Amino acid sequence: MFRYYYTDSIYIENPEKMKIKVIIFIAIVLLTVSKVFALEFIVRGSADEMYDDNITASADDPESDWVTNLMFGAEMKSEGRSREFKLTGNAYYEYYANNKENSESYQDAGLSINKDIIDTVNFRLSDTFQHYPESKDFGTLFGRTDDDTGYISNDLSAGLSVFLTKQFFFELVYNNGIVNNDSRELEDSVSHEGGGDLGYYFNTANIVRAGYLFSRMKYDDGSVTRGDRGYAEYERFLTKQLRAILQGGYDYIDSDDGQSRNSRWEVSLVDDLDEINQVIIKYLKESTISNITNDTLNNWQISAELRREISGRLGVNISLFYGEGTYEISRIIEKLGGASLGLAFLVSEFVNFNAGYRYTWNSSEAPDADESSYNRNQVFVGISGEY
Repeated sequence: MFRYYYTDSIYIENPEKMKIKVIIFIAIVLLTVSKVFALEFIVRGSADEMYDDNITASADDPESDWVTNLMFGAEMKSEGRSREFKLTGNAYYEYYANNKENSESYQDAGLSINKDIIDTVNFRLSDTFQHYPESKDFGTLFGRTDDDTGYISNDLSAGLSVFLTKQFFFELVYNNGIVNNDSRELEDSVSHEGGGDLGYYFNTANIVRAGYLFSRMKYDDGSVTRGDRGYAEYERFLTKQLRAILQGGYDYIDSDDGQSRNSRWEVSLVDDLDEINQVIIKYLKESTISNITNDTLNNWQISAELRREISGRLGVNISLFYGEGTYEISRIIEKLGGASLGLAFLVSEFVNFNAGYRYTWNSSEAPDADESSYNRNQVFVGISGEY
């Protein structure tokens, strides 16, 4: 018998049934699109052994274990003069040597479409499905506060860009997010966001935008929180690949417990050499409606990521993160710091040796309790292939 959870007139099915539907959906899209476009098919897999010194992300009683991670995935993509299409699906299995009850499988899938309808109109659509036992990146972990709670999420995003002249353009965007948590201590939610911006190219190196975004979050207990975001943005291309972005604005949030208005700032430096050589440094201060508890997180965070091909065979991926935030209602203070390093060595055209390290530090402090924090170190070595 299947179990359903009600969130904003959408029933989120139990993980097993959702897995089947995702597989069926991918198969249908594959059969349909393959008849229309010339497609490139890619299959990939990986296996690695990881040592984790705190598998439960516990502050009081950390437990270590050896974890075997297996992955098999497939990708289908097509590129043309006016279109890009990509569909991916990956299945994972993790096996714990000493805590076999923690062993489990999980999945993710993604669809992205980028289409120039005419020379001055562009349409974008993306959909990302994740069924994960824990957060896989620092940004998601900072929002969820704990690293030992599994979840199912589906994020849909659609955008339309229209150039009215060579300099003047506008953009429309709609986002929908669904989150279903394994832990019943966390709330399930459905979010809707819609808005747009107006922009102007002074020249190819100087771009300004002004925009507005409306958001609505509904939780499984029936409560609703809405938000308004207004912003102005300046983007400056320092070179053909290097650009700086400065954004300022406000976040207004209206919930059953009251209203709040806070400033919003974002400063980014992006160096896009190509798909495998990229540097991103970003500082962000914002107020966000939490998708796991009926509360607002006022936070700031700074992050840096480097993806670089050092030589024809060796590639590196480095990420750094630190963030602090306070929930307006509960007054809980959250802090998160993390760093990761990944290395990939090309053995042949289709096979890589991989190695990596990830460090996580998390702190949580409630008004009527002492601060609780944990450290976590993860080291892995493995092999991956793609054909």
